[in-house]
Amino acid sequence: DEGIDKIVLNMLGKTTLQELGALIESCDVVVTADTGALHIALALNKPVVALFGPTDPKLWGPLTGTFKVLVNDELDCLGCRKRRCPKPNQYCMSGIDPVRVKKAILSIPSS
Repeated sequence: DEGIDKIVLNMLGKTTLQELGALIESCDVVVTADTGALHIALALNKPVVALFGPTDPKLWGPLTGTFKVLVNDELDCLGCRKRRCPKPNQYCMSGIDPVRVKKAILSIPSS
C-alpha cells in the first residue's frame, strides 16, 4: 500500500493509440476518466478505476469486467455533458478525492 505512489504513471498525451494499447496491456490496474483509455482497458480485460464528471457513468460507464466508478458525490450536476465546467477548476473531476482513488485501486483483487 505504501509503494503505490511510486508505481503510478501519468502518460497523458505521451503515446500513440497503439502505444497506449500496449501500455494498458502491461498494467495491473488502469485509472482513467471516461476516455478511449477506459474502453481500451475494458476491451483488454484490465481492472479499471473510472473517474466520471461531465459524462454519466450510467450511460457511458463500464458494463462488464472488473471496475470501480468514482464520481464527485458533492455535486448535483454530474453528467451535465458540458465541455466547459462553470464550477472552478472543473470541480466535478478535480473534486474526486485522490484518497478515494487509492482506496479503489487497492480494493481491486490482484490477478
